[in-house]
Amino acid sequence: MSRLPVEIGVLHELCEGLGKAQDIETSLDVLQGTLHTLGWQKLVYGWKSLETSDCALQVPVLTRDFPANWDRNWAGHSAYDPYFHLAYATKRPVLWSTVRKNEEAMNSKQLDFLHYIDDLGLVDGLTVPVCVYGRR
Repeated sequence: MSRLPVEIGVLHELCEGLGKAQDIETSLDVLQGTLHTLGWQKLVYGWKSLETSDCALQVPVLTRDFPANWDRNWAGHSAYDPYFHLAYATKRPVLWSTVRKNEEAMNSKQLDFLHYIDDLGLVDGLTVPVCVYGRR
């Protein structure tokens, strides 16, 4: 039997692990393990109904490997997350570094959001929208 390329093997393990997961918490643990293998350290999972047109609603999140008390002031900042807004609008993955190149076009609330997460050490990342139809 030939050895699969690392990327295919990681994807296979992810699919297998998610197939066995019984709940969202276990699924996030499986995903976090895969992200660690690929070099990503932190995971945040947020969701919002597509049926709600107001993108500024606070988005509930589940995290892995985030700094302690990261969410202490989250309620005041989350509605202005430029990464989430762009991913939501385009339905495409968003590299944070790409968004950061346009800081001069951001309003003060978006800049406050960036300062808030910068202070937590969350300075680079990727926001990936996952559209699940028929769920709320």
